[in-house]
Amino acid sequence: MKKILLFLVLLIPCTCLALDNPDLYSKAYIVYDETDNRLILEHNSNEQRAIASLTKMMSTIIAIEKNPDLNKKVTITQEMLNTVPWDAAIIHLKVGDELTVEDLIYATLLPSGADAVNSLAIATAGDLPSFVKLMNEKAQELGLTNTSFENPIGMDHKNNYSTASDVHKLLKYVLANEQFKKMFESKEFTMSNGVKVEATAKTFGDQINLDTSRIIGDKTGFTDPAEFCIAYEFTSHDHLYYAVTLGAPVENFKDFKHLRDANSIINFVDNNYSYVTIVNKDSLYKDIDVINSSIDKLAINYDKDITILLPNDYNKEDIKITDNLPVNISYKNKKGEQIGTLNIHYNGELIYTQDVILNENIKPSVKEYIKIHFVELLLLVFIVIALISLTIFVIKRHK
Repeated sequence: MKKILLFLVLLIPCTCLALDNPDLYSKAYIVYDETDNRLILEHNSNEQRAIASLTKMMSTIIAIEKNPDLNKKVTITQEMLNTVPWDAAIIHLKVGDELTVEDLIYATLLPSGADAVNSLAIATAGDLPSFVKLMNEKAQELGLTNTSFENPIGMDHKNNYSTASDVHKLLKYVLANEQFKKMFESKEFTMSNGVKVEATAKTFGDQINLDTSRIIGDKTGFTDPAEFCIAYEFTSHDHLYYAVTLGAPVENFKDFKHLRDANSIINFVDNNYSYVTIVNKDSLYKDIDVINSSIDKLAINYDKDITILLPNDYNKEDIKITDNLPVNISYKNKKGEQIGTLNIHYNGELIYTQDVILNENIKPSVKEYIKIHFVELLLLVFIVIALISLTIFVIKRHK
């Protein structure tokens, strides 16, 4: 039996849930490992709820996509300010203020200014209803089937709602936009009029002496029906995570339970997940029969360690390795050809898939070689016989 190493490629991790959920204040939440495209935690993630200012993520991505020049000037009008509810958080824009689209986006995302987002909406679409129409069209485009928008601010309305799952999909989409990502991850920004704005998670965290430094970027929200909400990103074990929590209770406005939940989720992932080496490089996976070839067996060895981030309470017995490799192969299978896939399951869930690639050619057997090259060999025999006959003829002529 000959040992031939097969390359294993194409990582496709999937859903993996095992640990009990942490004790959180929020009534609905979802946490995704974006590096491995793996659902980590969820609770009531498809329950429709008010999402308050998380709405502004949709508002700002619409503004970015509809305004190619973010340096375009916007003059604040009385009409813009008249659309802002009296009880909404504002950054105190005044009629005649001249700001850029970029300024208004930062003022929307960081301090969550309602006057900034409505001014941005009117400057982008002409009026609020037209802008909201764009928001709902984008929601439909993104497959946010449990989401509806009624205003750019996120003010309470029966038609302004979403779910933790849909907000996660939105978060995934908006963070794929580099301009949005840069703004979303900013902790503060000085607008062109000299006014400095700061991210609410940092502002609120500082107020209660809560360390929010692990939160890379965020958008928070609050109304009485929505309670405290946050959509944010963080890293743990060198993996990127997106998280959304909705409905953290507001017992008082000096105990920001959505931020405490954000840190609890980060600590949960830190403390309950570790890298596990499932298989070691060069170890044997299995043998495959080889027919009509110069070898009888093909030993499939792993070309690298396969290491996966798993819950600390994982059970080795729950890890199963399967494949769809053929019963046999032959010299007809060529170098670089995919001959099957290798699948690793945990608790019945597919968590890792790799293509199995042949890394060298297999030689045919002597019998197969003769069959393959019969015509060429027959021609060669005729040529040899002809040369021998010619040689004999020449020798006889010269005697």
